[in-house]
Amino acid sequence: MSPNRYVFIDKERDVHLITPSTVCNIVTDAPTLNDAIKALLEATPPKTIKGVFVLSYVNFNSCRRSVEALQKAGYNNIESIDLTSLARSSNIYKVPLQCVVGEVVFTVTGHEVFSLEHFIRPLRKCEKGWQILKQCFDPVNALVEHPSVRNVVFYKDAIASDKAELRQQFPRCKLHPSRMIHPDFKFTFVRNRINGGNLKGCEVLPFCCYNFLIKFGDQSEMISFAEQVPPFTITKEIYIGNVPSVKTYAYEYLQPEPTATLVRWFNFKGKGFRTVSITVSVDKTLLPTVTLKTIATSESAKVGVIQAISSIMQMYGMFVVTTQYRNQEPTMSFFPTLEGVISHLKKLPDASPVFYVYSEADDVGDVRSFRETCHKAGSSNVKFINYETISLSFVLSTAGVSVEAGKMLAVLYANVFLIIEKVEDRLRVCKTVGTSVAEVKDCKVDTYVVADLGNDFPKSILDELRETVPTQKLSVLTEEKKHNLTPFTSSLLWSVVDSEKTDLDGYMFNDVCDFDFNLKWESGTHKICTKWKEMPFTETVTVNLNSSTSLEVIVDRYEEVDVFKLVFPRGTSEVRVTIHVETLCDIKVNGIECLHTPAESAQNNVAQFACIIVFMAIFLYYFL
Repeated sequence: MSPNRYVFIDKERDVHLITPSTVCNIVTDAPTLNDAIKALLEATPPKTIKGVFVLSYVNFNSCRRSVEALQKAGYNNIESIDLTSLARSSNIYKVPLQCVVGEVVFTVTGHEVFSLEHFIRPLRKCEKGWQILKQCFDPVNALVEHPSVRNVVFYKDAIASDKAELRQQFPRCKLHPSRMIHPDFKFTFVRNRINGGNLKGCEVLPFCCYNFLIKFGDQSEMISFAEQVPPFTITKEIYIGNVPSVKTYAYEYLQPEPTATLVRWFNFKGKGFRTVSITVSVDKTLLPTVTLKTIATSESAKVGVIQAISSIMQMYGMFVVTTQYRNQEPTMSFFPTLEGVISHLKKLPDASPVFYVYSEADDVGDVRSFRETCHKAGSSNVKFINYETISLSFVLSTAGVSVEAGKMLAVLYANVFLIIEKVEDRLRVCKTVGTSVAEVKDCKVDTYVVADLGNDFPKSILDELRETVPTQKLSVLTEEKKHNLTPFTSSLLWSVVDSEKTDLDGYMFNDVCDFDFNLKWESGTHKICTKWKEMPFTETVTVNLNSSTSLEVIVDRYEEVDVFKLVFPRGTSEVRVTIHVETLCDIKVNGIECLHTPAESAQNNVAQFACIIVFMAIFLYYFL
């Protein structure tokens, strides 16, 4: 092994051999990562080098692919370099910053690429290098978090208006022009790591570009890596209840669309309510290793784990936050901005669940934005619940009707009639029938509940029901009952978090989908009815495209439409479309070409030949 030979892999495609005095290209723009590794093995086998540096520009999976491919090929001593560390080092390289340990400097990015969005990345001076802090998008908020900042680094060739804006935003700070991106700086950075230097005081320490998400049942916990310097180890104890498994993810919050990549999945043997200890370690590869140990198990639920809950709705341009501490009356707060909501939630006890109660008025993009903002702020225990299921539970509970397994009942709103059945310990909408009393009766329901909470139920239909349905089988809820909805909602949410009361006296629904899917291609359309279907679920349908090469999967949700476009090679006949819905915010659509097996193809040929024979026989019989 040579003490002076290192390998540098850039973007999974470029491989360089670095020595104290030279940089030698082994392969440039290899077709695939495997091709790059193959070229590396031929040029410098594992025993001939001291270590490997990996630079990933894309995401967590890119880094993991490179590291795992190198390990499989026999290379050890692998160190990953996150692009954020490299870029911020370049930003402050050769900038005359006279800072003491603990002092914070702002780097402002975006001007160098003439972006409409400018970001502030604070850096804190440490004994050895600079530590990356949480990114800021607004100068005012950045100065609120770091009021003592004296130095701001920006792109030296920014346009005049941007420079003037910076002077206005940071009037008390010294502005330092920087080249920001220095040519071939990545080689300077890697060679500095090899030599154990500090880039003349400008090295930015290793950084993790993701957080660590732990999911158990319908709950989750987020461990923030944002201000951790690898290598590090974090251990967290979590009460997970009686869930059968725990999944852990790398949560990439810096991506344009934050994504969660599975790291490890733990399954439990036997039943029980558990408290677990989860340990996650990140070494110089910047990849996590995670272990889980059960530290306590009981046959019954642990009482008093959750001390407070909050529910959030958007109404009239305001966020309405209802917070309730255990055994206390709920309080209601109003916030015009999401920042106010986050500030309020941070004052609650740790692990307090946040329920976002969504309705048809909520835009899915806004709901996603709310979740991501909460996760970034450390409020990771966010759950979604459909207002319509809360309303249904409230109607049935207030009516006091008994819902027995095997029996069906109808809940009648002014604009839709729903047929309800009980499946195990949950209620479920099994059918919608418009507003036809006759269709409801065809379903042979046992009980009718009229929900006239808005005082808008058609009088003619109500009169028909009173004339044709026995009094003991008909309940009518009027507007005066509506004031009980808020305390009922609190009771329902406590039933969700307290496992000993999960059925809400038999009136609980699982979360349901509130949209359908329309498939559209050049020669046809197809509708998949999924409204009221319990989430999560997966739907698969086979479509004959004929001569079409593309297909649109349209999420049909009230006035809101999301479109997933699938493109297929010319000549594709049949495709199989799979739709997976995890939550309102998590929809995945995939399409693959249907490839028939030789047996199926032969069977089709035999069938076609048989049809020809039959046709010829009929022709000969009648015309000869």
